[in-house]
Amino acid sequence: MRSKNLISMIAVSGSIVTGAYFYLDSRQQTISIPHPLVSESFPTPANPISEPIDSRGDVEAIEYSSRKSEEDSTISSKYVQQETKRDYLRRYYGARSSDIEKQLEALGEDLDALVTPNTIMPWEQVEGKVRDILVKSLDEMVMVSNGWAHLPKEVNREYILNNFKIDSRKLSDVDVAMVESIVWKYDTFLQRDISTLQRGVRDALEKIWVDGAYNREPFSPLDISLDRDASLAGTSIGAYGWYVTAAVPRNQFPELSELQKIIDARFSERYAAIQKYLSSL
Repeated sequence: MRSKNLISMIAVSGSIVTGAYFYLDSRQQTISIPHPLVSESFPTPANPISEPIDSRGDVEAIEYSSRKSEEDSTISSKYVQQETKRDYLRRYYGARSSDIEKQLEALGEDLDALVTPNTIMPWEQVEGKVRDILVKSLDEMVMVSNGWAHLPKEVNREYILNNFKIDSRKLSDVDVAMVESIVWKYDTFLQRDISTLQRGVRDALEKIWVDGAYNREPFSPLDISLDRDASLAGTSIGAYGWYVTAAVPRNQFPELSELQKIIDARFSERYAAIQKYLSSL
């Protein structure tokens, strides 16, 4: 069963990124929905895709050096802000500041400490960097939560025995070849659809960003909650003293929600087809 509604958190300290992923829910849809983009007959490619297009390399490339880059140093040198965190909060939140100060102090935040470039960077100078980190985080989340890792690069005895119910003594080389043909018949579409969903979520996030429909907090995260049922995808990150939470609502992007259901249905049909064949041995 594949994990759904994965929420990722990435924290950045200076120019260092640390991250962890949290699986908040796990469910498997079993509905069957006609695919709006392809015919209902699955083609069996003569040469199965052995190296699916995978943009996770972009995500894995977020490995920032522990030394500040020349650009960061330039930004830091321009940051001259002689005020305490408390002053900053009052300027940022206005009338809401009092309640937020109490919450942060309850978390152990020293609000009388001076704001420095190591504490928080001016939003207008780091907004683009934070957005890029958010996009990359969401890219990987979409791939992981929608089953990319379940698409094998090679179908062999080990893969079959580890993923399906079958007595190893009954599994011949001919059977392995038969399972391989079933796998590629479905995975051709799954590879394409997961990549399409990833691009769609990325575009949706860009719109959400432009509209300002995300939560942004300085110093410490107070609200990183996401409605798992209402959100197609969501992520929270911490970077340069800011904590940002963004989600892609299902009701605002119904075509993406529908595509996610199609991917779920394909996986269910794929598993059932392979298991049905293996059970007949």
